[in-house]
Amino acid sequence: MRGFDHVTTRRLHESALGALFLLVLAGGSSRAQSQDRIEKQWLECKVDTSRSEGKLRFLTGPVDNYYFKVGESIARALRAQGNAGHTHNALGVEDIPTPQTTCNLLGLQAGQADLALVQSDVAHDAWYGHPPTSTTPWPGISLVAPLFVEDMHVLVRPHLNVARLADLRGRRVWLGPKGSFTALSAWRILDAAGLTKEEIEALENRCPMPAYMADTGEDCDLVIKEMDRETALNALERLELDAMFQVGAPPFDPVRDKLVPPLPGKPRPNTPVDPNTPVDKDPCPAIRKARQEDPTLKDREIHLFSLDIDLVDRLARDGSYIERLIPADTYCQETATRTVGVRALLLTNRVATDPVVSRFADKLFQSQAIIEKELKAAVKAEQKLHGDPVTGDPSKLGLLQAETPDSLFVRYHKQIKDEGRYFRPWVEFAKKDVPLLICIALILVLVLYRWRRVIGELIVKRGELALGLIGLLLVWVITSVLLHYCEGNVNEEFSTFHAAMLSTLEDFVPWADGPLTPKGQQYWAIFRWIPPAIVGGMLLPSIRKSLWPRVVRKGKAWLLGLGQARTTGTGTSAGSDHWVIINRPSSEELIRNMQTNGGAHGKPVVVLSERPVEFHGRPEYAGVQLVHGDPTSEECLRRAGIFQARSITIHSAWPPPDPNDRRKYLWGDLADARTIQALRAVSKCRGPGRKVEIVAELRSQKNRSAAQEAAPGAQIRIICEENWTRREVTRRQLE
Repeated sequence: MRGFDHVTTRRLHESALGALFLLVLAGGSSRAQSQDRIEKQWLECKVDTSRSEGKLRFLTGPVDNYYFKVGESIARALRAQGNAGHTHNALGVEDIPTPQTTCNLLGLQAGQADLALVQSDVAHDAWYGHPPTSTTPWPGISLVAPLFVEDMHVLVRPHLNVARLADLRGRRVWLGPKGSFTALSAWRILDAAGLTKEEIEALENRCPMPAYMADTGEDCDLVIKEMDRETALNALERLELDAMFQVGAPPFDPVRDKLVPPLPGKPRPNTPVDPNTPVDKDPCPAIRKARQEDPTLKDREIHLFSLDIDLVDRLARDGSYIERLIPADTYCQETATRTVGVRALLLTNRVATDPVVSRFADKLFQSQAIIEKELKAAVKAEQKLHGDPVTGDPSKLGLLQAETPDSLFVRYHKQIKDEGRYFRPWVEFAKKDVPLLICIALILVLVLYRWRRVIGELIVKRGELALGLIGLLLVWVITSVLLHYCEGNVNEEFSTFHAAMLSTLEDFVPWADGPLTPKGQQYWAIFRWIPPAIVGGMLLPSIRKSLWPRVVRKGKAWLLGLGQARTTGTGTSAGSDHWVIINRPSSEELIRNMQTNGGAHGKPVVVLSERPVEFHGRPEYAGVQLVHGDPTSEECLRRAGIFQARSITIHSAWPPPDPNDRRKYLWGDLADARTIQALRAVSKCRGPGRKVEIVAELRSQKNRSAAQEAAPGAQIRIICEENWTRREVTRRQLE
């Protein structure tokens, strides 16, 4: 039994080793076949790198391509440093053009180059061994630096208005030059939009034909996938294609020549012009106006298609693509275009211990301004030659100081990671936005210093307002920065920090457009409630001090008035020839006597008082009407029927204006001042031609002349409390 176990175990081990050996052979064979295929494809590129002995071989791209301009500027800037006397730290770099950017990756894989510019989605497939770029992973290729972003341009023919990218199913679409990285990116985007492999192949395996015409089934001389870029653009203009894809750094010159029509008297696209001929820097306003006036421009208009935000989010998750927004003025469109971009990555196949990569990265970071200057000069020369607006864009290597996603961060060359050469996303913010914030802060400091007395007194009296305003400003700036970071690449309203600050204010309106990205919506859901809370905290002390006591008084007056027969707070129905009493007297003898002499059975009595008045439910008070309000205001006097009044009595029983004042009535000159103010208001309301008897009660005899002057021409009887009793006031009123 033991022998049987030993023999069986030995045979199992032999079988396992045999299977493992076969797998190793298969893997090696697959790797060898992959390497043979790569070398064969590299030979088809017909690129000679043998003359760059002793230098870093840097593959760029076609000579009419932006990749070539970037690579040439980098190599030229690094060579210039060596020529300037820094030979001890100079690096020999030879920029080598290639017929297609697909040859750049092949050169690295075949070991025929040291550096190359490669799209991020293609590099992603090479690292993970995803077809059709590669059948096996290539971990030996590492990242030196991300440089710039190329945007995917989806151009749609005139009169075609599709809602989603999936609506291109069954149409005629050019995906890019055959075998190019543009075609690969278009495949991946259409696949993410929901199209199958067969449906994508059918888009370009058709003959170009005029729109709205069915396929005849006949063979054509040139199918869509065999077209070059210029042929495809012309076919799109003639409505023989429905759409086309093009990857390029905006403004991409061939695309701009089709999207931006020439104005009368201006050179045609791709027509060389005299370098001394002036060129408009911003022709978009004139072009938009011409489109409104010239129907031929409107009818032949090709436009950019904006991708769905969900599609953009899905494509950007693994780091292969980046969220992008093409501004409207880039191609003189009506609105900005939401799309995805591919990062242009500078890759190397140098081993992890090679210090040359570290030196190259150092010089690249230090020479960014020089490289951008060289690149801008080359771009301007081409724009001037073509008669395009001479802006020098694109010429920025912004990704050198942009945050690198985690999926790319792990791909950095070991020398770069070990020596801490990480990119600093805060540098760009410090260069652009911090100076603006400093200017705003200085302006605020100057304002505070200039009006320090007024502002200081306000802070002492109303500290909650000052703290609240500072809090609102901080929340506004922080929210704008976060939304600009989350939305800047896909939402035109947040594309710049200035636009983000304005859009943040506008988004507080309920019907305004909010953020688009999930992260932006998450931040907005939190920060949108902070300003209302701060404003509520600013107003709460004022509400408690002023508004709340007034509401309490109004409520109390309403409750007290429920038990009275006739009470009005908005006006009186007394008619004419009635008595008006301003302020409730300290005793109710006057009202009882007035009612006895004609109140309930004659003319009614109207009491105008600042505070709620309560009369007991006795018969003599049944004809009394109440008006609540300020007796010195014209509006309250009108509601009391002052125009039709027979007599007006002003009592000196004025309540204190401060609700926290424990005194029941004002005394002395304070009370007389309110009486004189009421006399002026009555005189103004009545007018010079209206005669009425006014009985006014004063606290002090010395204010008599001022009271008489307050109502010139009126019949005024002044009663001083120093000399008369309440019964005298009653008698004077009834005379």
